[in-house]
Amino acid sequence: MFVDSDDWIEDYTLEHIIKEANNNIDFIQFGFKQINENHEIIMKSNLPLESFKIDKTTYFSKTLFHSAICGYLIKTNIIRQNDLRFPENIKYAEDQAFIFKALMCCHNIYILNEHLYNYRYRKGSAINSSLTFSKAEDHLKVIENLSEFTQNNDSELSILHKFVFKNFILNYI
Repeated sequence: MFVDSDDWIEDYTLEHIIKEANNNIDFIQFGFKQINENHEIIMKSNLPLESFKIDKTTYFSKTLFHSAICGYLIKTNIIRQNDLRFPENIKYAEDQAFIFKALMCCHNIYILNEHLYNYRYRKGSAINSSLTFSKAEDHLKVIENLSEFTQNNDSELSILHKFVFKNFILNYI
């Protein structure tokens, strides 16, 4: 789980996600809220009506993914065994590359229908800045990084590739 220094998780977060992780779950996704300077909720991530377990093929065929690393718990042994790292040459969207690679290495995914992470919204932060050529270029680097990962790990990711390309195109048209 990744928590930025200016963000916070709900008091009961660890209890909820550890309980699920102990059920042989490799990857847990949960919701997040964006909070402004006045501590008001300005946005909530989309969540399903119920929590459920899902396999990665079905996961990628649905619209469950969100690109912020803050809404995920990934078992440490998945990260270590697969030597997962954030790409060093990508400044924007490096979360997406890491999350996709982690998902491809997991067997059991659990979607928790609770908003557990509070993301402090700051004007001018990288995620809240407008679309630029360098952001578009970084998305292409993410696709390249994922392609290399799949080749090096003999992964079958046709569903992943379709999802990434669709997401990329929808963000930039």
